[in-house]
Amino acid sequence: MIAETTVRRFPTRLHLVCGGCGRERFIAIFLEQVKKLRCSECGSHQVDVKSRDRLGAWSRRRRGR
Repeated sequence: MIAETTVRRFPTRLHLVCGGCGRERFIAIFLEQVKKLRCSECGSHQVDVKSRDRLGAWSRRRRGR
């Protein structure tokens, strides 16, 4: 018999910086949804991911809560 398990998914918080205009932005998105990142201000595709942090229970456990 195969036991059913529920997989919980949490979005990832990304800190993005545009290479064209220098705009900084934080977004919460599932990584499967990220195809091509684009700056909403200048339209540049030169967007750098500066940091990544998972939201939800994993983050609370990491901080000791």
